[in-house]
Formats: sequence, C-alpha cells, structure tokens
Amino acid sequence: MVGLLFSTPLLVRLYRRDHSWQAPAIALAVVVAMFSSFTFVVGPILSDSYRFASSGHEQHHPAP
Repeated sequence: MVGLLFSTPLLVRLYRRDHSWQAPAIALAVVVAMFSSFTFVVGPILSDSYRFASSGHEQHHPAP
C-alpha cells in the first residue's frame, strides 16, 4: 500500500506527459505483476532453499 502511495507522483507525471491514463495504467500493471511474481514465486523458492539449507545443521544438535 505504501508503494502505491509513493508511486502516485510518478503516475501523475506519466498522465501529464501523455494526456492519457493508458501509460500510468500500464506502469501500475507492470509494478503489480513484478510485486506479485516476487511475492508468490521468488519468495517461496528462496524460503524453501533456506529451509533445506538449514535443516542439515539441526540434525547433529540434540534437542534439549
């Protein structure tokens, strides 16, 4: 939500430059697509690889 707030000046600037809402809409769609791909694809991949990398360390330490 904060990212959308901070992107408002850029979107207004794009609107003033092109005199159309098409350019800001495309820019916003690109940002949403990138955010979604990192949140739902890259994030889980990184967290799984972190979990697998740290799981070997716990095997040789007994639980208290």
